[in-house]
Amino acid sequence: EYGVHNDTIFTASQDATIRTWSNRTYNPKDTCGEVGGGMHTDWVISLAAHENRLFSASRDKEIKVWDLAQKHIKPIKSIVGHDAAVTALLIKGRYLLSADGKGIIKIHHIDTYDCVDTIAAHKMWIYRIKAVGDHIFTCSRDKTIKVWT
Repeated sequence: EYGVHNDTIFTASQDATIRTWSNRTYNPKDTCGEVGGGMHTDWVISLAAHENRLFSASRDKEIKVWDLAQKHIKPIKSIVGHDAAVTALLIKGRYLLSADGKGIIKIHHIDTYDCVDTIAAHKMWIYRIKAVGDHIFTCSRDKTIKVWT
């Protein structure tokens, strides 16, 4: 999984890190969390960028919020509440949607990080959550694709 913000590309990794790369030269720049700590403790699976924040989802069941306005990117918040690996992220309007390994989707307000709704969407691991227009698509290990409006 990867994300892009300004001139930086972010990549998620199984070694629990988020690496930053130059969008111009494609050379590595830094590893989020190594400066000042705050890393995930397990595989980082998904990333989503919004304004000056990067959201990262991990098998450690947490979503980290990273402040991209700083020279050395540091986490500013950990969003907890999933009972399984957080497998996919989507930003839609003023909401952050997070999916997990038990087929649950949580909807968080993008500014307060409060969970405003929980949906039992699938029976198994949700691989992806994507938006096309007003529709949201989820695909799962349960061999289904669902469309949400």
